[in-house]
Amino acid sequence: MTKIFNIIAIILIILSYWVYTLFKDTKNEIITTNHNTQITYVEDISKNLSNEILHYCKNNIYKDLQKNKKIRALINLNLQSFITTRYKYIYVIDRETNQSLEFRFLLDGAKNIENKSEFEEGYIPMDIDKYRDVYKYKKTQYFQHKNMKSVSITSLYPIIRDDKVEAILVIDFSIKEQEIIIQSLQNFNDIFEDILLLFILIFAIILWFSYIDNKREKENKKTHQQLIETSNELKNLNDTLELKIQDEIEKNYKKDQTMIQYSKQAQMGEMISMIAHQWRQPLNTISASAINLSLLDSMNILKEGQIQTESKFIQNQCQKMSETINTFMNFAKPTTEMKEFKIVDSLDSIMLILQSQFKNHNITIKIDMQEDISITAYKDLLEQVIINILSNARDAFDEQTTDEKIIKIVVTKQNSIPIITIEDNAGGIPSKIQEKIFNPYFTTKEQGKGTGIGLYMSINIMKKSLQGDLQYIPIKNGSIFKLILGS
Repeated sequence: MTKIFNIIAIILIILSYWVYTLFKDTKNEIITTNHNTQITYVEDISKNLSNEILHYCKNNIYKDLQKNKKIRALINLNLQSFITTRYKYIYVIDRETNQSLEFRFLLDGAKNIENKSEFEEGYIPMDIDKYRDVYKYKKTQYFQHKNMKSVSITSLYPIIRDDKVEAILVIDFSIKEQEIIIQSLQNFNDIFEDILLLFILIFAIILWFSYIDNKREKENKKTHQQLIETSNELKNLNDTLELKIQDEIEKNYKKDQTMIQYSKQAQMGEMISMIAHQWRQPLNTISASAINLSLLDSMNILKEGQIQTESKFIQNQCQKMSETINTFMNFAKPTTEMKEFKIVDSLDSIMLILQSQFKNHNITIKIDMQEDISITAYKDLLEQVIINILSNARDAFDEQTTDEKIIKIVVTKQNSIPIITIEDNAGGIPSKIQEKIFNPYFTTKEQGKGTGIGLYMSINIMKKSLQGDLQYIPIKNGSIFKLILGS
């Protein structure tokens, strides 16, 4: 069953990557098509205006315009008709000689008189090499405008008569809409990448749990085999004793297998539940933002820059979801060595995971750091014990009708020994079963809601891995769990 699930997961990842690749190709095609469309449109405008200028100026553009002001005014008016927010500057220039560095204005379609250049007014362009190339190659030149933020690209179209460039038609046009489209597509591309990464991380977590489970199973089988071999050696001594030993071995093996399975299911269930709580809000906001964009677009009331704003908002939400995965991955990493850390840092990590879930249960967690304590131990094992106790308190509150649900965590030292106490007002544990709470498979929860191995594993971690102890202290309408850490 596990192999089938892994194969399905791999297929889903491959399909996701294929969709991402298809989107990326489509994005590039859209950008190229949009750019080519704008260039083609500018070429058409330039060609029509050039033909019109040659039509009115039969002999020489400069001389005909110099002689006839009416033709000049008429063509200027026509140039002016093409001026829009996209095509802000349209004018015609030439140079007196091929060696001249200065150009002169012949026509100017500017609507604003203050910006309008006079006939024969001198002009030295910044990118003069591009202008010279028009005369040299007799082909349209394009370049990124460097002086004005409102213009992005300048088109230099040669007006040719008898295979000679008489003047240059200059059109400055904005590519702001193209930049918005590119940015929006890039934002969606980033979202695709984040989602694909999340799929890979989730699959990696599942594979890690599968690997740990298989490793444990192999180790248990190996131990089981060793015990069987030992039992066979004793067979000659006492057949009855051998049968009893074999029976106990089988029971212990089944017990270990069951405990491992329960532990794995509990860890997986808890992790999935926490991820669901952490992701619920950002997923809702992403959905709302996408629906809003779609609705505004369908009603043709989408404001300028709104796609970019919403895209950035969606990207920020995805980043928060990615950070949530990173936090859970840190908890999932196996412990290899002890290291020094501050207890407050562990509590901060735990709060990051549990705060959303506990807030939904109306539970307030108060932390009292009476001392800033650093210890050298297995950090993730300590956090596992604390999370288990807090989760039990959360479940206990669900069975109570307490108006104010409070969990108080106090960190202090007693005789130089670090102590963590976790106190709740969730009703406490009945006295008749208090001695049993650390037994394996013992639970006070309803059937199907508890495995009965949480506190059993916690006290084993405290004693065997952290060289400390875990104690239960009953109080009125609540409980205290006291974590005593090794000195």
